[in-house]
Amino acid sequence: MWLLEVITYFGEGFDCNSYLIVNKKDAILIDCSVSPEKLKSDLDRLGTTLCKIILTHGHFDHILTLDAVRAATGADVLVHENDAEMLTDPYKNGYAHFFSDEFCVQPADSTFSDTYKMFGISSHNPYIEEDHGESRGIITLIPIHTPGHSKGSMCFRCGDMLFTGDTLFANNIGRSDLYGGDGATLYRSLKKLSTLRPFEDSGVITIYPGHGPISTLEREIKHNYYIRDALAFE
Repeated sequence: MWLLEVITYFGEGFDCNSYLIVNKKDAILIDCSVSPEKLKSDLDRLGTTLCKIILTHGHFDHILTLDAVRAATGADVLVHENDAEMLTDPYKNGYAHFFSDEFCVQPADSTFSDTYKMFGISSHNPYIEEDHGESRGIITLIPIHTPGHSKGSMCFRCGDMLFTGDTLFANNIGRSDLYGGDGATLYRSLKKLSTLRPFEDSGVITIYPGHGPISTLEREIKHNYYIRDALAFE
């Protein structure tokens, strides 16, 4: 497998992070608040093609530049089926609750369910994979459904990297009082994440959250009050 590179776009629109995962000639974008110009510049510099835009959930700050990036790159957009409606509804994606106007984007090209049938890979082998032969690399993501912040919130594991969206932040967690949110469900999702273990000898799983700085899962389990509270939650 080719060595992965992750380019982080910290604090873009509404202080939202986006992540470009690059493996030789292919790339996947996790969430979409990065400016199309900045993204296109990096893709050209790396000589790579954006194959997929994968959303951790459907809130407006994570889809802010989605239509523009999709138009500029031709990449397909994927979102969990439970959040698909949020892309086209400014009340469900939260924008209309905070601002006087409305914002939404075009529907996703594909949706997926809890069986994780993504990119033609069935639930018996639940990986998202891009493989175009020797001239290109492979990007493998393990999808983890983590509802609570929204009904279709997802985390994606790539080796010992964990892209957590708004489920888990450094020292904090996502809110659960918006459309599709539920506090008890979010706590159950945090308990699920706490069971993950590193694949590599490094001994840590690095989390790449939807907002704020990078952390590690081990640090959050030890120091994040909300995870400690979730672990005690029945």
